[in-house]
Amino acid sequence: MPGYGWLGVDPTNKRVVHEAYVASAVGRDYRNATPVSGSYWGTGEREMRVTVHVESK
Repeated sequence: MPGYGWLGVDPTNKRVVHEAYVASAVGRDYRNATPVSGSYWGTGEREMRVTVHVESK
C-alpha cells in the first residue's frame, strides 16, 4: 500500500494483522508459504504430539 509498505491481511478473520500475530511463513504466494502437509497410510487411530517454541528477536 502506498505510504505503508507491506500490509498483512487475515482473510479468515477479515482483519488486518497486528502485533499479536506470528509470521510462520513468508512467500510471494500460497505455493511459497504452504502449511506443513503430508499423508499417512496405515490404521485409522494414531496420536501425534507437537511442541512449538516461539522466540522474539
